[in-house]
Amino acid sequence: MRELTVSEKDAGQRLNKYLMKYLKEAPSSFIYKMLRKKNITLNKVRAQGDEILSAGDQVHLFLSEDTIEKFRGGRSEQIQISAPRPSWARRLYVPFENEDILVVDKPAGVLSQKAKAEDYSINEAVLDRLTEQGVVTEDTLSTFTPSVMNRLDRNTSGLVCYGITHIGSTKLAAALKEKTIDKYYTTIVSGCILRSMQSRAYISKDSERNISTVSAAKSDDAKLIETVFTPVGYSVDRQFTLLSVKLLTGRSHQIRAQLKWLGYPMVGDKKYGVETLNREVASACGVKSQLLHAGKMVFPEGLFTEDALTVCSPLPEAFHKVMKYLSIKETQ
Repeated sequence: MRELTVSEKDAGQRLNKYLMKYLKEAPSSFIYKMLRKKNITLNKVRAQGDEILSAGDQVHLFLSEDTIEKFRGGRSEQIQISAPRPSWARRLYVPFENEDILVVDKPAGVLSQKAKAEDYSINEAVLDRLTEQGVVTEDTLSTFTPSVMNRLDRNTSGLVCYGITHIGSTKLAAALKEKTIDKYYTTIVSGCILRSMQSRAYISKDSERNISTVSAAKSDDAKLIETVFTPVGYSVDRQFTLLSVKLLTGRSHQIRAQLKWLGYPMVGDKKYGVETLNREVASACGVKSQLLHAGKMVFPEGLFTEDALTVCSPLPEAFHKVMKYLSIKETQ
């Protein structure tokens, strides 16, 4: 017999999901059969499997150790801390953290989640950090794996949310889906935008070329996009604008493609920007990707804190280099 105590990280999920993660090699039919036969119980009574777990609940497995270990599938590889870790991963900036979530600042050039087995993304960096702190252990990983909840393009820097517990992940997923978390970006564009504007358009993506096209008219495969652009600085010659961008919808390449369509291409953007300008900025400032930073997130009151929570990340050094080179001054 093995006794499991539900942790804070696992609270909020259904018993059957919890068991399927713990006995990850067991077919669901086996788990339900054991529940029916009372070989698996919850708080010493028969369970159906759809019960919502609370911290401190007791799950008893009246199974042989050989059977449990057979269906456990061995030690999780995720508990191994990467060695050596990239230098950026050893100096992560975490502007907000509680027992359920954390918000981490992803550097430009880093993936949000790995695309290949050998990749090391912000997801692995945070997991390694939590493992070092003892927040994540082999036991906790057997029933819940913390993970990144929103993603940024590789070359976009800024704030990424990370669910530490099941409750935190569930709340984040719902808030992101319902768009109750306000997300603000900063960028530098070519051209002078004199006043704030809210732009609605339609975007369609060519997946083979990984490029999006924006238009005023809706087509069969196009999706609505809506963005608020607010100027917060200008170059002395008014040839460039420092922009604050608020996403009202969230589509792949939305900000970059929409700015190109509006006639204000993003500085450094190889896909949607101006090639000659990009080469000049790369040569003068060493900037070789788009200048786009997810610098502020506003969480609604009651989600993770009593009052509304604002989390910010400072502009990366690349922005300051380009602003100095282009003589851009902030106005607000």
